[in-house]
Amino acid sequence: MEQRVKARRLQRRIEYYELTAVPDGFGGSTVEETLIREYWAEIRSASQNIRTATENATLGIQDFSEVFIITVRGAVAFNEPKKYRVKFEGLGYEVLSVQTVDLRGTRTQLVVRQYRK
Repeated sequence: MEQRVKARRLQRRIEYYELTAVPDGFGGSTVEETLIREYWAEIRSASQNIRTATENATLGIQDFSEVFIITVRGAVAFNEPKKYRVKFEGLGYEVLSVQTVDLRGTRTQLVVRQYRK
């Protein structure tokens, strides 16, 4: 049986950014965030989702206090998760993993961790 993301669960607006290299005018480059798209999303704490120790070690998760699982409707295009950032509620989050939940690509889960500047 197919599960769908119900629209009433998507109550938070997130911004999805890509990190791009931009020339700084002195022969080098700096990294800037370029907005790719905004999504309506469901956001849950990672502590609510039971993950195996192997998955946590692979993603580098030791403390779940700042780790969230974001579910969006649709496919999120990405090449490499570490090149992307998510922002919501005025805070920035680095993307640890992006995973398509179902075969049709109607739901995508992002595992994100808050980063400090």
